[in-house]
Amino acid sequence: GLMVFDPGKKFLIRIAGIEKELAMAESKKPVDTARAAVDILTNSTVADLVRSELPDPLIIAIIKRSKVNFNLGVDDIIDLAGKGVSSDVIMEMRQAMKRQSSQVPVK
Repeated sequence: GLMVFDPGKKFLIRIAGIEKELAMAESKKPVDTARAAVDILTNSTVADLVRSELPDPLIIAIIKRSKVNFNLGVDDIIDLAGKGVSSDVIMEMRQAMKRQSSQVPVK
């Protein structure tokens, strides 16, 4: 698995089962990002992952395996792009929201 930790921000993410994506990632820069254990990914979390210079394939793998709560209005997407989030990652964020909403049981 992968553990991402940033003591300054008290941010910790643990993702299991992404060894294949890690091995295939183009860039394997050390990650120095963290926050108190994150259960749900948000726009801010993704921006932090990008700022930590994680490669897009790894960020996408993290999104696919996490619970998410993204805001993806036009202004939010412009903000994400301004923070360096690629269109591939933004598209995966959108797909993750669709997958998650289709899994919510109807009461």
